[in-house]
Amino acid sequence: HTFNELQMKQVQIVMTADRKPQEIQLLEDRLKSRFLGGMMVDIGLPDYEMRVAILKQKAAELGTEVGEGAFDLMANNFSSNARELEGTFVRLATMASIEGGILTSDMVQKTMGLPASTVQSIKVRPLKVISTVAKYFDYKNKDLLGSSRKADLVQARHIAMFLLRDSLGIQLEKVGELMGGRDHTTVMHAVEKVECEMKENTDIRRKVLAVKQALYT
Repeated sequence: HTFNELQMKQVQIVMTADRKPQEIQLLEDRLKSRFLGGMMVDIGLPDYEMRVAILKQKAAELGTEVGEGAFDLMANNFSSNARELEGTFVRLATMASIEGGILTSDMVQKTMGLPASTVQSIKVRPLKVISTVAKYFDYKNKDLLGSSRKADLVQARHIAMFLLRDSLGIQLEKVGELMGGRDHTTVMHAVEKVECEMKENTDIRRKVLAVKQALYT
């Protein structure tokens, strides 16, 4: 087999998949065990801070002048992968270049089809995130901050943590404080869980996007 030959020659092998080796049904068990013996890295969706960094780097590469608030607006309203984010920015940068001006928040809002109120509502307070999630799932704020392990409440709590971290860029420790004094590792687990589920579960993705849209309207 090609894999055996490369391994015997101590060649570095890099493989990608949308799930873990043990979750690939048609993969032979002996290959699963070999793949599990290597280093596995979960490359999730870029968070808010990473999205801003990607956009700024792309702007520097293209020499695009970006107006105040435009980076935040794009980063807050784009939750797909880095390649699509870059593609969207290139399209916006091209439009700005044709019009002979800078890339403004208004241009981003119109091109991405965002509600007009989004431009004025970029800065969202943490309490609004918690309240919006609670309202969407028909709970009260104190329920999200409490200790109940009811399944749908836990899901709502995880989504709130994810949005506080992903959309507002709040540090894990601070998110834990806001969510009832939880440990930063608990927050990290919640964020990673939502990121993972958004890739494979359309229902979770729909809920997250619905809450996010409600935040900016």
